[in-house]
Amino acid sequence: MRNYDREQFKNPSEEYSIAPFWFLNSDLNDDELVRQLTEMKEKGVDRVILHSRKGVEVGYLSEEWFRKIGVILDACEKLGMTALIYDEDNWPSGYAGGRITEENPDFAAICLSVDKIYPVLGEYITVENKPDSEIECVIAVHNDDYFLDITDYEHKTNKPWRSETLQWEVFVFRKEKCGHRPAYSPYPYVDLLNPEVARSFVRHTHEKYKKHFPDQWGKVIKGFFTDEPGFYQNYLEQCKNLNTVIWTNDFAERFIKKYGYDIRPHLCCLWQNMGAISVKTRCDYYNAVAEFYQEGYFNVISDFLHKDGLIHIGHLHREDFIESLVQTESDFFSAISALDASGIDCIDRNPVRITERLGSSAAHIYGKEICFSETFGGFGWNLTTEEMKRRVDLQYVQGVNMFVPHAFFYSTDGIRKTESPPSLFLQNGYWKYFGQFSDYAKRLSYIGRSGNFVADAAIYFPVKTAWAEFRPLYRFFLHELDEQILALTEELNGGGIVFDFLDDTGIGRCERKGKTLTGIEKSAYKAIILPSVTVMPEKTLEKIADFAKHGGFVLSVGDFDPVDETGNRSERFTAALIELKKSVGYKALKKHREDEALSALKEALPHDVVSGDASGVFVLKRTDGVTEIRFLANTEDKEKSFAIRGEGFSSAEIWNAENGETYSADFAAKNGGAEANIALPPFGSVIVAFTRENLTPAGKTEERRLADITCGWKIAGEDKIAKRADFFSAGKENFSGEVTFVKETEIIPKETHGRTILKLEDVTDYASVSVNGEFAGARLWAPYTFDLTGKLHAGKNEIAVTIGSTEENAMTGSNKNAGVFGSIGIFEVK
Repeated sequence: MRNYDREQFKNPSEEYSIAPFWFLNSDLNDDELVRQLTEMKEKGVDRVILHSRKGVEVGYLSEEWFRKIGVILDACEKLGMTALIYDEDNWPSGYAGGRITEENPDFAAICLSVDKIYPVLGEYITVENKPDSEIECVIAVHNDDYFLDITDYEHKTNKPWRSETLQWEVFVFRKEKCGHRPAYSPYPYVDLLNPEVARSFVRHTHEKYKKHFPDQWGKVIKGFFTDEPGFYQNYLEQCKNLNTVIWTNDFAERFIKKYGYDIRPHLCCLWQNMGAISVKTRCDYYNAVAEFYQEGYFNVISDFLHKDGLIHIGHLHREDFIESLVQTESDFFSAISALDASGIDCIDRNPVRITERLGSSAAHIYGKEICFSETFGGFGWNLTTEEMKRRVDLQYVQGVNMFVPHAFFYSTDGIRKTESPPSLFLQNGYWKYFGQFSDYAKRLSYIGRSGNFVADAAIYFPVKTAWAEFRPLYRFFLHELDEQILALTEELNGGGIVFDFLDDTGIGRCERKGKTLTGIEKSAYKAIILPSVTVMPEKTLEKIADFAKHGGFVLSVGDFDPVDETGNRSERFTAALIELKKSVGYKALKKHREDEALSALKEALPHDVVSGDASGVFVLKRTDGVTEIRFLANTEDKEKSFAIRGEGFSSAEIWNAENGETYSADFAAKNGGAEANIALPPFGSVIVAFTRENLTPAGKTEERRLADITCGWKIAGEDKIAKRADFFSAGKENFSGEVTFVKETEIIPKETHGRTILKLEDVTDYASVSVNGEFAGARLWAPYTFDLTGKLHAGKNEIAVTIGSTEENAMTGSNKNAGVFGSIGIFEVK
C-alpha cells in the first residue's frame, strides 16, 4: 500500500501513465514511428500498447514486422517509455493471425450441438451422420430421471436400441467446429480449453518476441495484453452454431478425472430442465469450463511470461452482463483471477453498467493493484474531450485505476478512419493540449492505486444461479437477473454507496467481525444485497446467515428460496436458510422493487452526506490510515450542493487532479469529524482529502462581472463580424479544425485584490485564449475559465478565442457546429 503524498499526486511517476492502444495500421515508416512516439512522450504518455491492426502493410510476425518493432522499442528506450505487446493481429487473441489452425486444423474451437429423437415404440432408432460434425455420444433418457448411454464409441454412432416403453427421449450430441472468425480473418478461432493450443500460441507469438529482443525483454517490453479471448459458439448475431455449448476433444475424460463421474449421460441437462440433476450438471459443467479455460489458456501464457518477470493483462469477451458471461467466459471472476490485472472495456456510451464495479471488485477480491479499462473504441469521431473527461470520471469513481485509450491511430487514411474510431491522436486539433488529459488520468490513477479501497456494502454476484439457469436459447431468467443487478447498481451508485460485487470466492474470503464482513482490502461490509438467487453454495449461505445473526444487514430483493449446487437442500443448508430469514438483520423486498433498496440500505449504513442534495453523485472512498480520499463525480446535468463528513478527521482539502494543486476546502470541524461543503457543477468531479492536520478552512469567494463580451467577434484574418463565436456564424460549415475569433475590449482600471478571469459558457468542443498576443491557456472541458490576471492593461485589449472541433465533419461528412453557445464575460474573483 502506498500512502498519499501531495508531491507524488502533483507529479505522479511513469507507472501511472495512460497506456493507449497504438494502432500499427499502415506502412510503419521508421521515421514516422519515432516521431509519433516522441509526440506521445511530450504529451505525458509513458507506456504504449503495440497493436497490429487492420490496414497494416507489414506482414504480422514477419521478419520485417519484428524489425519495425525493434525501431519502436529502441525509440521507447531512448525516450524513457515502456511497451506492452498486444498479442494478436486484430482480435480476439489466441489464433496468432491464423498460424495456429494453419499448422494444425484440429486446434480450431469446438462446440457441442444437440438433436432430439422421439423414438417410435418398439422400433430401432436411426442416428444420421451430419457433414462437418462427429458424434460425441447418444443418450436415451426415460422420464427425465433415467439416463442410458447407448453410444458406440468405437464407430462414432449409436448401439442398436429401441424403446419398449413410453416416455423415452434420445439425445444426439455432435462435435462441430465453431464458425466464428476473428476480425477481418478467414481463419477459424481456436480451442481455448486445449492447453496445446495455448502452447502453440506462445511458440508463435511470445517466444518470438523474446527471441528477437532479448535485451529489451522485461525492460522495455513489460508484458503482453490479451484481448477478448473466450467462447464464440451460439453466436446469435452471426447465426452460427446456434443452440450449442463449448467443448473440447478430451472434455469428458478431463471431467471424469476432476469430478469422478462421466458427464456425457447428463449432457441433456444443459439444454433441458430435469430437476435437481440439471442444477448439478450445469454447475459442474460450467465450473469445469472455467477451470479448463484458466488452466488451458491463461496459465500457460502467464507461466511463460512470469518466469522472466513480465506481466500478463487483458480483458474478456462480453463482460457487461451475467447472461453473456456464462456463454462467453463461464465465470468472469475465475478468468480475471488468472491475469495480473483486472481489466474491462467500454465500447459504447451507455452510462449505466455493472462492468466497472465488476472489474474493480475482482481486483479487490484477488488482491490485484490494477483495474484498467480499454475505453472509447467505437464511440465515433464525434467524441469530444469533454465527454472523454466525463467517462474517465465515471469509470475511476467506480474503481478503475488505469486508463487504456482506444486508440492512437498511426494512420486514418482510407478505410482506416472507419475502423473502430475515433483516433485520439495527432489527427485531432486538441492533440497539442492532450497533456492535460493524460496528466488528469495519471493523477486519478495515483489516487486509485494508493491507500486501500473502502466499501460499506456488497451485492452478491450469483454465478452459480446463472450457471444453473442458463440454457443456450432460453435466457429470460438471466435477462431479468441482469436487469435487476443493473437496477441495484444504479440505485447504490446514485445514492453514494460504495460497494463491491462479491461472488462465492469473495464471500469466502471474508470473515465476520462483529456486525461486519472484512477481509477485502479495508472494506468492512455492513450490508449484503441479494438479487434473485435460486442456487447458492452451502458455505456461502452459512456465512451470510451468521453475518445477519450477529447484526449484519442482509437485503433480499426478489425471490430467495435457493438450493445448493446439487439442486438439493441438506439439513445444514435448510437450517442456515431458516436462520437467515428469521434474523433481525434480514429484510426482503419484492421483485421489481429495486428502487426501494437505497432507502432500506441507508437505515443500516453510516451517512457520509450530512446535508444538501448529493443524488446522482458517485463516490470512491480510499484510505491509507492517515488520509481518507473521497472522489466524487456528479453524473447529472445539474449542479449539486451538499456537505460530506469525514469521521475522526479535523480538516478537509481539495486535491485538484487537473493541475496537481492541493488547498483547503470549505470545511468545519464538528463533533469529532470534518464536514466539507461541496458544490459540483453538472457532470463535475472533485477529490476531497480528509486529514488530521490543523488546516484553515477556505474563505468564501466573491465574483463581479467587469465586462460582457458575448457578441461582436471578428473572425481572425477576415473583415467579417460574427454574431456569435461559433463556426456557423463564421461561415464555416462542414468544417473540422480551429477558428479564431478576435475582439477588442476596453478595461477601465479599478483597484482589485483578486484575479481577473474570462468565462466562456456552453462551449463545444475545446477552446484556447490569448490576450494581447500572450497565450492565456487552453481548456478541453468545462469550466472554460481562463486566468487573465496580469495580462490586461488599462485601455483597449485584444482578446482572441480559438475554438476547435472534433474531426467528425472531416471524417464522416457531417455538418456539426462548434463554438461558444453561451455568454462570454470578464470577471473579477476575490
